Amino acid sequence: MIRAPQILLLTCLLFWGWQVGTLLLAVLMGFGLVALLLFLPKKTLTLRSYYQFGDLGVLAVLAIAAWYWLDDAVLRITYPTIQMLPLVLFPLLVAQSMSQKQKIPLATFYIWRRKSEGETQWMDVTWPFVLLCLFSAGALKADNQIYFVAVIAVMWVWLLLQRGQFYLQQLIAAGLMFVVVVSLAFGVHLLMLDMQQRLTDGMNAWLQGRYDQASQYSSMGEVGREKLSDDIVLRVKPATGALPPKLLSLKSYQHYTNNDWFVGSGSEVSIDNEQRLWLLQQGVEHVEQQRVRIFQQSQGGEADLALPSNALALDGLVATYLSVGAGGRVKALVKRPFLAYDVLYAGDGSLQAVPDKADLFVAKAEQEVIGQVATQLQLQRIYQNQGANAVVQTIHQYLYQNFTYLSWEDNPANKPGLNQSSAEKLSDFLWVSKAGHCEYFATAATLLLRAAGMPARYVLGYAVNEKDGEMYVVRGRDAHAWAIAYIDGKWNTLDATPPDWLALESVSQSWLQPINDWFSSLKFEYQQWRYNDDKIANWIWYTLLLLLFSLLAWRTLRRVEIEDEGKKGKDGQVKIISEWPQLEAELSARFAPRLPGELLQDWLCRIEQSELIPLAKMYCWLRFGGDRADNALDELNQRIGKVRQLIDLAPKK
Repeated sequence: MIRAPQILLLTCLLFWGWQVGTLLLAVLMGFGLVALLLFLPKKTLTLRSYYQFGDLGVLAVLAIAAWYWLDDAVLRITYPTIQMLPLVLFPLLVAQSMSQKQKIPLATFYIWRRKSEGETQWMDVTWPFVLLCLFSAGALKADNQIYFVAVIAVMWVWLLLQRGQFYLQQLIAAGLMFVVVVSLAFGVHLLMLDMQQRLTDGMNAWLQGRYDQASQYSSMGEVGREKLSDDIVLRVKPATGALPPKLLSLKSYQHYTNNDWFVGSGSEVSIDNEQRLWLLQQGVEHVEQQRVRIFQQSQGGEADLALPSNALALDGLVATYLSVGAGGRVKALVKRPFLAYDVLYAGDGSLQAVPDKADLFVAKAEQEVIGQVATQLQLQRIYQNQGANAVVQTIHQYLYQNFTYLSWEDNPANKPGLNQSSAEKLSDFLWVSKAGHCEYFATAATLLLRAAGMPARYVLGYAVNEKDGEMYVVRGRDAHAWAIAYIDGKWNTLDATPPDWLALESVSQSWLQPINDWFSSLKFEYQQWRYNDDKIANWIWYTLLLLLFSLLAWRTLRRVEIEDEGKKGKDGQVKIISEWPQLEAELSARFAPRLPGELLQDWLCRIEQSELIPLAKMYCWLRFGGDRADNALDELNQRIGKVRQLIDLAPKK
């Protein structure tokens, strides 16, 4: 017969399945529990059998963690993981339902207590499972008022099922009290939801504002600090035999003031999707294209894409929305934590908007120091007499020959407490130290181009140079800044940073990089087949994972043992009926007693009875985990009997 707590358990189990969208699984789990409770005879399990069921729960924890953690961001895996927690405790509930004791040993939850010889403590997992179902059912991102009402209803049904006599007056009074309590509680619940929603909206607005603001400017030194990381941020796979684009740009900036670069004005333009092809520029079909595949991690939500400056289209990007904003920033709205897409690029096209007045502006604070260098190099005269390309070549040659690359952490200007204005930083870089990282070179080049009368912008992105098999890996230390100049109706790249910067940044790599790369490679391979495998259907992978989990579960449960009522002790453990303890006592009396803590094998050697070691090993094997069938015990007792006949076991006088 099913009791009231068990009815409550089944109700909560079905409620959990209904709430989190696993109703079919919950029904199957409930059906299995009912079958165990009503139709199958109860067994007396050994302690180790309970532990095996507990280990199966641990295996479920590891499976859930592996499934969600390997490919999702922490914020996105929280709710799914909590929703699946009843699966962790369900194996123990099965063990409890099929055992005569209707409880499980407390040591199941504490591995270090499993070998303790103290008295076994027992517990009922019904109530923990009920609470876990209700807790997991409430792990919903959306505010669900049904959850609150359903939990109250479940508890009320359980109260009515309790033993005791309820008279009509008591039921009416209890019903009225229930209505009042639920009404008040539900009102408070709605009020809390409203407050929570207001707080959430406020926080989201604040965070969104900070995020949008942060995406609109870049402080001098941000790229230098990013270079301190060896983590892989992108993987680039060019066509067979081809080289990848040298630079991948994120966005450009127009305004420079007080050591900060700001994005210029411009509207965000949405991109159309035509059969998985996102057209960034028109006229794709009329240009001979190159193709490169980019793999990128994503936290979900908005993702900035690092692309070649002349990107034409994106093929295979799984996104719900794509736009090109100010500064050529390509923003995608995605759900997956892993992006894999092909970039088609060619020609002289660019995602950058046409230049405006801001692309010629040099702030007053920098006019003096930039003007001095521009006058020294005679940039305006060169521009008027020889053209824009000559100006680019002059600036490029000047920075290459007279300046050296210095990483962010090695630059004294980046010491804590040293607050320099933008003019002071540029003056120090151009006239004193003549050393710095890429941001200094790119800033100086951009402002010098403007001083010559040429529209120019400051660009952030990544350099592609490190080959890894068929792919190229892009790390945090490959973050880069450069200038672009508008010449003859198109934007041209001016990377004025000395080329040895790549080697200099690689020298300071961490000794942990090979280990991090190995784990990153494993995660990348896993994400590839889960999100980007067109050869094998997803259901095949799910089937293989299910078979693997089933195999591990079977190996865990295959040693579940049923106690023989005639062979168990008071502590619930199996009692080995063997004549070895009697033989050991007789050997102690005949030769010498076994010392405290002395190993059985050492003691037999000390009393010169080493021929009994195989027999002792057989006894220990049967006692501590071997085959406990009656024939094995009979064989052991027969061999002990023969030994007792051959050895004189009479005590010495």
